[in-house]
Amino acid sequence: SRGQGRRRGAGDQERTPTNQPAAASGSDDREWHEINWQPKNINFTANPGPVKDAAALDSDKPADYVQLFISDELIQDIVDQTNLYANQYIQNEKGNSPHSRIHAWKPVTVSEMKNFLGLFFLTGIIRKHDIEMYWSTEEMLATPYFNKVMSRNRFEIIWRFLHFSDNKARPANDTDRLYKVLPVLDYLVSKFREMYQPSTNICIDEGMLLWRGHLAFRSYILCDSDTWYCYNMKPYCGEGAALEDTVIHLLDRLAGRGYRLFMDNFHNSVALSKHLLDLKIHVCGTLRKNKGEPPRIMRHNDSVMVLAWRDKKIVKMITTFHENNMEDIQVWQRGHKGKVRVQKPACIVEYNKAMNGVDKLDQNIVYYPFVRKSHKWTKKFVTYLFQISLFNAFVIYKAKNPQGKSPYNTDPGRRLDRNIANHALVPILPTPKKQHPTRRCRVCSRKGLRRETSYCCAGCGVPLYFGECYTLYHSKAHYQA
Repeated sequence: SRGQGRRRGAGDQERTPTNQPAAASGSDDREWHEINWQPKNINFTANPGPVKDAAALDSDKPADYVQLFISDELIQDIVDQTNLYANQYIQNEKGNSPHSRIHAWKPVTVSEMKNFLGLFFLTGIIRKHDIEMYWSTEEMLATPYFNKVMSRNRFEIIWRFLHFSDNKARPANDTDRLYKVLPVLDYLVSKFREMYQPSTNICIDEGMLLWRGHLAFRSYILCDSDTWYCYNMKPYCGEGAALEDTVIHLLDRLAGRGYRLFMDNFHNSVALSKHLLDLKIHVCGTLRKNKGEPPRIMRHNDSVMVLAWRDKKIVKMITTFHENNMEDIQVWQRGHKGKVRVQKPACIVEYNKAMNGVDKLDQNIVYYPFVRKSHKWTKKFVTYLFQISLFNAFVIYKAKNPQGKSPYNTDPGRRLDRNIANHALVPILPTPKKQHPTRRCRVCSRKGLRRETSYCCAGCGVPLYFGECYTLYHSKAHYQA
């Protein structure tokens, strides 16, 4: 399971490895040099943007771009597996189940499944505490649209039997932990790779699937660092799999194109960087100790440069395409009213800009949390795949319609007054704006505390907590903590 706020800058070297292969052995210091570092030049040869069916699609309707991923073919497969599972369950529980409603089950159709998914996605926009509240008839809580589309009982029984693979068809010797979600996972991830070509900078990081229980795998995602498009995903179960194989699998057809890959210290090593360079993939990222680095830093071995730099702590970096130079940047520092000019190695500056693709993806989809409570991780995981699919559709929609806007951006109160089977699959999700923007309290910042407030002084425009902080700030002519 994942918690929130896991963004790691280049100063964080404390990530704990899980199911990690043995660390690389130490390097022969004679292979490493201190001067005459010149990174290899690899030209970028890809054409970023929508490809194949996504490139051929000429439409300004967001639903058409959603259906590039959540297609009739996929929905038909889910319908078939849901009906099969419901029939198997009812046969097994016949005469034993206390829920008479289960025996009133009737097979779901593709059209009805679209209605179900449309309402399901809509709960991420219209937020209520419990699923039952969407069908409430109380005047203050009512959302009549839901009752017009589907009854609450029908929605709940479809959710109960929602299924993605045939349990009885599973071979006795099959140990794949992802068997129950594999059809949906393989279908959607193949569509992710098929519909879009990432730009030059790409990154690999762990996706954030919120789950209170124990998951036997981690989901690693390869994203476009500029658009945050999810190009590929690979659940990593640890057993019988090396991280190097996971990285190579995620790159897929991007190898040989001159991409620049950013990864954290969980993945990086000198050996992997040299191997990827042979595949015409540049690498940059943080580096953990005992990953083949030389005993003294900075050094290079004609293919890879490794350096150490002290910020709040020592940061180790590895790169195959940066020169050994510093860049001027503006940063916030405690005790200063404005940003301060500092110097950082060029590889760290670019790493901090390009490594946040997966974090930005997770940040955008969490704004529309149509993930419902469930005791089954399979439903949570497939819902997460649907969220990524909707965001990917949004990226392609914006690429094809740069002047267009999402319906929910132009008119948040708009009713979906068209055929639910087509138009309810339209949650092309822009990042919502805060209703009451906040800024860091000036007094708390001087004390080293990160607290935000929506209040500011009408006279000086300084953000301050109302009360003690306001009084303390105005008690001195020139405030100092």
